Amino acid sequence: MLLSWCVALVLYIAVTGFSIPVATLLSLALGRLLGFWPAVGVVSFGSTVGATLAMLLCRTLFRESVLKRLGPRGEKLLAGFERNGPFFLFTLRMMPQVPFVLVNLVMSVSSIRARTFFLVSQIGMLPATCLYVFTGSQLPSLQVVARGEVGEILTWPLIFGLVLLGCFPL
Repeated sequence: MLLSWCVALVLYIAVTGFSIPVATLLSLALGRLLGFWPAVGVVSFGSTVGATLAMLLCRTLFRESVLKRLGPRGEKLLAGFERNGPFFLFTLRMMPQVPFVLVNLVMSVSSIRARTFFLVSQIGMLPATCLYVFTGSQLPSLQVVARGEVGEILTWPLIFGLVLLGCFPL
């Protein structure tokens, strides 16, 4: 059991660290495979560690070219980040419709410390993480799907999770 959690954690860190766009599906799958609480831990810490690594990698490799490309607008952006960086990050993390790759890139041009980025990201992504993992934990097994009984496939907790996923970006 512990080995599967560790493998899932490393996989999630790699997916988010290299910005591979399958994190949502992986969150749902881990919710189904590991159960709610273990998957929340794996997805929450995996996504935050991966996002922090991606931000630091972008800061190291792309910061200067992004700032050069932004030009004078970049000065205003950086001034805003100096004053309200953690608040901006928290707000962006609470909006699942904003691509996390973009958030990591934008925050890489700021001077936000990695520890602050990690903590704010952890808190900001937790509600969506819980929602995705809960919905994944309610998905039926393949045996249930093969039987094809709608009442067994579409349970009330699954319907509730899907409705919340649809409403969450609003």
